[in-house]
Amino acid sequence: MKLQDLRNLKAEELDKLFIEGVSPSRSELEGFFAGISLPQTTKTFLPRAFEKFAIFIGDKIWKGKVFMKIDSELRGANILTDFKIPAFPFRVEQSNSFLDGKPCLILNYRIFPNPFPVVFIRDELRKIGEKLYLGVMFFYPVFLKIPSIYFGLEREE
Repeated sequence: MKLQDLRNLKAEELDKLFIEGVSPSRSELEGFFAGISLPQTTKTFLPRAFEKFAIFIGDKIWKGKVFMKIDSELRGANILTDFKIPAFPFRVEQSNSFLDGKPCLILNYRIFPNPFPVVFIRDELRKIGEKLYLGVMFFYPVFLKIPSIYFGLEREE
């Protein structure tokens, strides 16, 4: 399976892929990963209009993520536009998924200089194939854990 193949999957199929995925090791996540926005999980109560808006913005602006080791910590940023502008940095942490309680990598946006509401986003990431990763975005203000859209990442050489 390739990154673009994920576009043909329904939310139920993405849920199944994410649940069957495995937590990637931090060492395999260095460099640039091309990204696409995908439908929202069936586990959300967000309106479909949000999904359509997020996918539209994702297709026009968001191009993926870059991961890099800084000191002994894995960090990263989202890449915007074809000019590959880094924005919205994150820390990579190991934890359990809000979706199913199994291990995954967490992209934690609660760091400076992220603005409101970006600080309330938590991405969860699992490996689903060779150089292919599926993530789910959560809105995580205080105690709420609101699942949102999926996104796909594929390592670019």
